[in-house]
Amino acid sequence: MVRTLALVEGPTERNFSQRILAPHLGRLGIAFHPRVIGSPGHKGGVGPWDRAKREICNLIRQEPDSVFTTMFDLYALPNNWPGRKEATENGLKYVDAVAFIEAKISDAIQSEFANSGPQIRFIPYLSQHEFEALLFSNIAIFAQVVQQADCLQSLQAILEECGECEKIDDTPEGAPSKRILKIAPRYSKTVDGIAAAERIGLPALRAKCPHFNSWVTRLEQFGTAGGGALMPGGGLS
Repeated sequence: MVRTLALVEGPTERNFSQRILAPHLGRLGIAFHPRVIGSPGHKGGVGPWDRAKREICNLIRQEPDSVFTTMFDLYALPNNWPGRKEATENGLKYVDAVAFIEAKISDAIQSEFANSGPQIRFIPYLSQHEFEALLFSNIAIFAQVVQQADCLQSLQAILEECGECEKIDDTPEGAPSKRILKIAPRYSKTVDGIAAAERIGLPALRAKCPHFNSWVTRLEQFGTAGGGALMPGGGLS
């Protein structure tokens, strides 16, 4: 089994990884182990870059032969993260913004290990823009989970406005979770969010969320048919 360690934003991302991603990757020979960033009991939020960099680097030093990844939200990501401020200043949006920041994060971590031998296998992932964007993959199922059928029309209107799940914006009022809470005030991220994702299923989540699918695809390449080393720019050898 290829051991993959994931540093994630909070309990929701950890539970999502354990219940939805890990079983799928496990069938490919990948042991996927998520842990929440911060000290034990931390309830979520990535915080400043220095803290995240320290935790990522510590994991790599502990298990240099493993694969490493992240699952953080682009929404509310601090400006001191690599590429975050620059992406905003350059007017980058959607996948262009998130891909740019992920590349800068990768460069920052790789530079910490530039003289330590073989290139580390690190694949940063930022949700575009937030975990809840995935739940728009099947709004009918989501409406059933929150037991609020009358919210279906409002959810459909959001999709029509934004174009697709991962293009729901990251403003304080318009982020996916903020929109959901306006429509379904009783929504619980850790309960309803995971239940909806499970019922929607990984194939549907991947089909409707291209950036998320790209991340899962890259992780899959370390499975029984892959296991190659990362090349400059993030490709596999």
